[in-house]
Amino acid sequence: MRATCMVIVALFFLVVSNLAIVISFATPYWIEFRNPVFHSGGNHHRGLWAYCDSSSCKWVFDNNFLIQKDLGVLIQVTQALYSFGAVCGILSLLIATIALCCDCKCNAHKAVAILLILAVVFMSIGLVIYGIAMNKKYDAAITWNETSQAMICWSFWLGVGACVVSFFTAIIYAFESHVTSYN
Repeated sequence: MRATCMVIVALFFLVVSNLAIVISFATPYWIEFRNPVFHSGGNHHRGLWAYCDSSSCKWVFDNNFLIQKDLGVLIQVTQALYSFGAVCGILSLLIATIALCCDCKCNAHKAVAILLILAVVFMSIGLVIYGIAMNKKYDAAITWNETSQAMICWSFWLGVGACVVSFFTAIIYAFESHVTSYN
Protein backbone atom coordinates (compact mmCIF):
# COMPACT_ATOMS: atom_id res chain seq x y z
CA MET A 1 0.00 0.00 0.00
CA ARG A 2 1.38 3.37 -0.97
CA ALA A 3 1.71 5.86 1.88
CA THR A 4 0.13 9.23 1.22
CA CYS A 5 0.91 12.38 3.15
CA MET A 6 -2.38 11.95 5.01
CA VAL A 7 -1.37 8.44 6.12
CA ILE A 8 1.98 9.70 7.42
CA VAL A 9 0.24 12.47 9.39
CA ALA A 10 -2.30 9.97 10.73
CA LEU A 11 0.50 7.59 11.73
CA PHE A 12 2.23 10.42 13.59
CA PHE A 13 -0.96 11.17 15.53
CA LEU A 14 -1.45 7.45 16.11
CA VAL A 15 2.00 7.20 17.69
CA VAL A 16 1.30 10.28 19.84
CA SER A 17 -2.06 8.93 20.99
CA ASN A 18 -0.58 5.52 21.80
CA LEU A 19 2.19 7.13 23.83
CA ALA A 20 -0.45 9.06 25.76
CA ILE A 21 -2.52 5.91 26.27
CA VAL A 22 0.43 3.91 27.61
CA ILE A 23 1.67 6.71 29.89
CA SER A 24 -1.81 7.33 31.25
CA PHE A 25 -2.39 3.61 31.67
CA ALA A 26 0.82 2.99 33.62
CA THR A 27 1.27 6.04 35.84
CA PRO A 28 -0.24 6.38 39.35
CA TYR A 29 -1.43 9.96 38.98
CA TRP A 30 -5.11 9.64 38.14
CA ILE A 31 -6.15 11.14 41.46
CA GLU A 32 -4.33 12.86 44.32
CA PHE A 33 -5.54 12.93 47.91
CA ARG A 34 -4.90 15.50 50.58
CA ASN A 35 -3.39 14.58 53.93
CA PRO A 36 -6.56 14.26 56.03
CA VAL A 37 -8.00 11.50 53.87
CA PHE A 38 -5.43 8.96 55.04
CA HIS A 39 -4.27 10.67 58.28
CA SER A 40 -0.60 10.30 57.43
CA GLY A 41 2.19 12.52 56.17
CA GLY A 42 2.30 13.72 52.58
CA ASN A 43 -0.21 13.58 49.80
CA HIS A 44 -1.16 10.27 48.23
CA HIS A 45 -1.86 9.56 44.60
CA ARG A 46 -3.43 6.66 42.78
CA GLY A 47 -3.59 5.34 39.28
CA LEU A 48 -5.34 2.37 37.78
CA TRP A 49 -2.70 -0.04 39.01
CA ALA A 50 -0.82 1.55 41.94
CA TYR A 51 -1.34 3.54 45.13
CA CYS A 52 1.57 5.72 46.17
CA ASP A 53 2.44 7.83 49.18
CA SER A 54 5.51 9.97 49.79
CA SER A 55 7.75 6.95 50.41
CA SER A 56 6.53 3.99 48.32
CA CYS A 57 4.03 2.56 45.87
CA LYS A 58 1.84 -0.50 46.25
CA TRP A 59 0.62 -2.33 43.17
CA VAL A 60 -2.92 -3.68 43.04
CA PHE A 61 -1.43 -7.12 42.40
CA ASP A 62 0.57 -7.18 45.68
CA ASN A 63 -0.45 -9.21 48.74
CA ASN A 64 -2.83 -11.54 46.92
CA PHE A 65 -4.70 -8.65 45.26
CA LEU A 66 -5.60 -7.07 48.61
CA ILE A 67 -5.82 -3.53 47.21
CA GLN A 68 -7.74 -4.74 44.15
CA LYS A 69 -10.40 -6.23 46.41
CA ASP A 70 -10.88 -2.89 48.19
CA LEU A 71 -11.19 -0.80 45.03
CA GLY A 72 -14.83 -1.31 44.34
CA VAL A 73 -16.49 -2.55 41.22
CA LEU A 74 -16.55 0.79 39.37
CA ILE A 75 -12.77 1.15 39.49
CA GLN A 76 -12.36 -2.45 38.37
CA VAL A 77 -14.71 -1.74 35.45
CA THR A 78 -12.57 1.30 34.61
CA GLN A 79 -9.44 -0.87 34.68
CA ALA A 80 -11.06 -3.37 32.30
CA LEU A 81 -12.44 -0.77 29.89
CA TYR A 82 -9.24 1.25 29.76
CA SER A 83 -7.28 -1.98 29.25
CA PHE A 84 -9.51 -2.98 26.32
CA GLY A 85 -9.10 0.50 24.86
CA ALA A 86 -5.33 0.37 25.25
CA VAL A 87 -5.19 -3.01 23.50
CA CYS A 88 -7.31 -1.65 20.62
CA GLY A 89 -5.05 1.39 20.34
CA ILE A 90 -1.87 -0.67 20.30
CA LEU A 91 -3.36 -3.11 17.75
CA SER A 92 -4.30 -0.17 15.52
CA LEU A 93 -0.71 1.08 15.65
CA LEU A 94 0.57 -2.39 14.81
CA ILE A 95 -1.78 -2.74 11.84
CA ALA A 96 -1.00 0.77 10.57
CA THR A 97 2.74 0.13 10.77
CA ILE A 98 2.50 -3.24 9.02
CA ALA A 99 0.29 -1.69 6.32
CA LEU A 100 3.10 0.76 5.51
CA CYS A 101 5.57 -2.06 4.98
CA CYS A 102 3.41 -4.63 3.22
CA ASP A 103 1.70 -4.52 -0.12
CA CYS A 104 -1.64 -6.08 0.73
CA LYS A 105 -4.86 -6.01 -1.26
CA CYS A 106 -6.90 -5.25 1.86
CA ASN A 107 -7.92 -1.85 3.18
CA ALA A 108 -5.99 -1.67 6.45
CA HIS A 109 -7.07 1.94 7.03
CA LYS A 110 -10.62 0.80 7.72
CA ALA A 111 -9.41 -1.69 10.33
CA VAL A 112 -7.27 0.97 11.99
CA ALA A 113 -10.20 3.41 12.06
CA ILE A 114 -12.54 0.81 13.57
CA LEU A 115 -10.01 -0.20 16.22
CA LEU A 116 -9.42 3.44 17.12
CA ILE A 117 -13.14 4.11 17.46
CA LEU A 118 -13.42 1.05 19.72
CA ALA A 119 -10.46 2.33 21.76
CA VAL A 120 -12.09 5.74 22.12
CA VAL A 121 -15.42 4.23 23.18
CA PHE A 122 -13.87 1.85 25.74
CA MET A 123 -11.51 4.43 27.21
CA SER A 124 -14.08 7.25 27.26
CA ILE A 125 -16.61 5.13 29.12
CA GLY A 126 -13.89 4.07 31.56
CA LEU A 127 -12.81 7.67 32.12
CA VAL A 128 -16.38 8.83 32.74
CA ILE A 129 -17.00 5.98 35.20
CA TYR A 130 -13.75 6.77 37.02
CA GLY A 131 -14.50 10.48 37.25
CA ILE A 132 -18.01 9.89 38.57
CA ALA A 133 -16.84 7.21 41.04
CA MET A 134 -14.05 9.40 42.43
CA ASN A 135 -16.35 12.40 42.70
CA LYS A 136 -18.97 10.42 44.61
CA LYS A 137 -16.54 8.53 46.85
CA TYR A 138 -13.97 11.26 47.61
CA ASP A 139 -15.60 14.47 46.39
CA ALA A 140 -12.81 14.68 43.80
CA ALA A 141 -12.61 17.99 41.97
CA ILE A 142 -10.86 19.22 38.85
CA THR A 143 -8.83 21.66 40.97
CA TRP A 144 -8.25 21.96 44.70
CA ASN A 145 -10.92 23.82 46.62
CA GLU A 146 -11.77 24.09 50.30
CA THR A 147 -14.15 21.14 50.39
CA SER A 148 -12.40 18.70 48.09
CA GLN A 149 -10.46 15.82 49.57
CA ALA A 150 -9.11 14.75 46.22
CA MET A 151 -8.19 16.17 42.84
CA ILE A 152 -8.24 14.53 39.41
CA CYS A 153 -4.61 14.55 38.22
CA TRP A 154 -2.60 14.67 35.02
CA SER A 155 -2.68 10.94 34.13
CA PHE A 156 -6.47 11.07 33.95
CA TRP A 157 -6.36 14.17 31.76
CA LEU A 158 -3.70 12.58 29.57
CA GLY A 159 -6.15 9.71 29.04
CA VAL A 160 -8.81 12.24 28.02
CA GLY A 161 -6.34 13.81 25.58
CA ALA A 162 -5.47 10.38 24.20
CA CYS A 163 -9.16 9.79 23.49
CA VAL A 164 -9.47 13.11 21.66
CA VAL A 165 -6.35 12.54 19.54
CA SER A 166 -7.40 8.93 18.84
CA PHE A 167 -10.83 10.11 17.70
CA PHE A 168 -9.40 12.60 15.22
CA THR A 169 -6.87 10.01 14.05
CA ALA A 170 -9.73 7.56 13.46
CA ILE A 171 -11.46 10.20 11.32
CA ILE A 172 -8.31 10.63 9.22
CA TYR A 173 -7.95 6.87 8.74
CA ALA A 174 -11.66 6.52 7.90
CA PHE A 175 -11.34 9.27 5.29
CA GLU A 176 -8.21 7.64 3.88
CA SER A 177 -10.05 4.30 3.77
CA HIS A 178 -12.84 5.91 1.78
CA VAL A 179 -10.39 7.59 -0.63
CA THR A 180 -8.36 4.41 -1.22
CA SER A 181 -11.49 2.33 -1.85
CA TYR A 182 -12.27 4.48 -4.90
CA ASN A 183 -8.78 4.31 -6.38
